[in-house]
Amino acid sequence: KERIQNINQADLSNALLLINKGDSKGAKDICLKILEKEPKSFDALQLLGTIFLQQEKFLTAIDFFEKALKINQLEAIVWSNRALALMGINKLEEALTSVNRALEINAQSSDACYNKANILSKMGRFNEALVFIESYLKINPQQYLGWSFKAKIHIALKQLDPAISSYRQALLLE
Repeated sequence: KERIQNINQADLSNALLLINKGDSKGAKDICLKILEKEPKSFDALQLLGTIFLQQEKFLTAIDFFEKALKINQLEAIVWSNRALALMGINKLEEALTSVNRALEINAQSSDACYNKANILSKMGRFNEALVFIESYLKINPQQYLGWSFKAKIHIALKQLDPAISSYRQALLLE
């Protein structure tokens, strides 16, 4: 069993290298081979979920995230990515529940803060979305996309001066 785990770790490292090179098909193939040997490989399941999320194959992504969560429910990033996939199929209440679980596990998860702001914004709950994009920016003040998103939220709230200020900050960072 230890030998299989070592092989799987090497395979997972190779899959991550392929993803970084833009070869998601190669990474997916490696993960599927890992699952043939070890069907309950948390890392392979969550990585496959992430690959399918990036490909906007939301239902498949959700399936892999849920399989991973059956193995380990304490990984905030999996709950947060599951929320994104649910948002992709417009299941906003379920997405909100999932991202809330991510934040229960790790209140400082910048991905979860950003995703919650995104979900709340899509629900038209802009004041609440603003709170979470500000939390995100406290963690990642150099992320121009966060500042741009904050500006969009201010526009939705008809707060033009803060929107302009946020866009300026985004432009300084881009």
